Amino acid sequence: MRPGPPEERKDKRIDVALPVFLENATGVTRDVSASGVFLWISGMYAYGESISFSMGRKTESGKFMLKCRGDIVRTEWRDDTVGVAVRLIKTAMEPMPSHLSATDALRSAREQPRNINQRWDKALASAIETVDRWSSLLRDKALEAFKQRRGETTLKWDFPSIAVATNPHSRRVTVCSVTVVCLFPKASLALGRSGIRGGIYGDLNLSRAFGEIDARESASEAGVSEESDFVNWKEPDDGRIAGIELATYVANASHGDRQRGTAPLARVVVRATSVRYDGYHQEIEENHYRQKSYSDPTEAFEVFLALVRESSILIRPDMQRYEE
Repeated sequence: MRPGPPEERKDKRIDVALPVFLENATGVTRDVSASGVFLWISGMYAYGESISFSMGRKTESGKFMLKCRGDIVRTEWRDDTVGVAVRLIKTAMEPMPSHLSATDALRSAREQPRNINQRWDKALASAIETVDRWSSLLRDKALEAFKQRRGETTLKWDFPSIAVATNPHSRRVTVCSVTVVCLFPKASLALGRSGIRGGIYGDLNLSRAFGEIDARESASEAGVSEESDFVNWKEPDDGRIAGIELATYVANASHGDRQRGTAPLARVVVRATSVRYDGYHQEIEENHYRQKSYSDPTEAFEVFLALVRESSILIRPDMQRYEE
C-alpha cells in the first residue's frame, strides 16, 4: 500500500457496487461521491497516475454509462486486486450500448493477464530507473556529509563502487556504509574469522589476517560447491562496535509478485547493526540489526545521518570491548 496525502472529503460518500469498465480491465466500485470514487480493479495502478474508466448506472430512463477521468490519490492491495481512490476531474453521461456488459467484459477478461504483465514489466523498469536515480542522489549527499565529518576518528565511511554495490537478484545497491569504531586502551584482541572463497563466492579479504590460514579442502562437506574453500583465519580487532548502512532496492520484484500483480516499488532502507564480542568463540557477531524502509529518499537520508551523528557522540574513548 502506498498512501498519498490525506484526502479532503467534502462530499458525502455512498456505499454502492457499480460495474466499472476500463480499456483492458473491469472492476467494481466500493463507494462513490460527487467528487470521487473508490474502485476495486485488476491491474497495475500507482498513486499520482491518471485513470479513465466508465461506470454503469441504471435509472428510470434506462441504462447509462458515466464516463470518468481523474487522478489516483490513494492505493490499497487486496489479494489480486488493487483498490484505487480517484479524485474525479471530468465526467460525462452517455447511453450504455446494449452489448457492453457482456461482450466487452469478456474481451477485457481475456486480455487482462497479458495487460497486467505488461504493466508490471513497465512498473519494474520504472522502479529500477528510480533506484538508479536515488542511488546517485544519495551517494552525492553521503559524500558531502563525509567531507563535513572527515575529522571524526570514530567513523569509517565506505562508498562501494556501483559494480560491487549492485546485487542483480534483489537489485539492492549499497550507497554508503559507516562503521562506528572505538580505540580501546588495551592491545587489540585476536578475532577468529571464517568465510567461503572461490566459485560463486569470489575472493575473501584476508589483508588483515595473521598466523596460519586454515582452508578446508573438502568444502562440499561444509555445504558449499567443490570449487570453493571454507576458510578460517585470525585478524586483530579493528574496534567495530556498530554499523550503519544506507541502501536502495526494488520491493516486490520477484516472480511471485509478478504473478500476483503486486506493483514493484523503489525503496530506501536504513540498517543499524550492533557488533558484540563473543569471548567464548573469540569472534565478533554482527547478526543483531534493525532496519526500516522508506519511500522518500530525503527522509531516509535524514534518518541515516541522524544515526551517524548520534553514534559519533555516544562513543566513549575509554570503552572496553569486554569486561575484565
